[in-house]
Amino acid sequence: MKTKTDALLQYFDEKIAACKEKEALCLSDSREDEAKFEKIRANIYDIFRTMVNASLKMSSGNEEKARAFYFGKLEQIPENWKKAYALAEKHGDSEAMHIESIKLETKEIIRRDSEMIWED
Repeated sequence: MKTKTDALLQYFDEKIAACKEKEALCLSDSREDEAKFEKIRANIYDIFRTMVNASLKMSSGNEEKARAFYFGKLEQIPENWKKAYALAEKHGDSEAMHIESIKLETKEIIRRDSEMIWED
């Protein structure tokens, strides 16, 4: 039987692969900025894939404990991105703002999809 964490890990593997594919396509079309943004998305997916694995280790396989740890990290980790966005906004750094917004948007997608996977 496939566990919820297995399904979540598969989700992350698929999302990371899709981002890398888009990144390569953008690079082949000389769209370096868009490629950079896809790489950032892939990195965010990878961070939270790592958190799934960490949640499994710290919970000794108990999926409810793993879920609580994972969703806690899903809220805790982006706090620095929010601060970085606010600082960039204060300094009028639109590029940094865009990068932080990509991170935060990706986190919201992950949260929504994670909730759906865990509720199935």
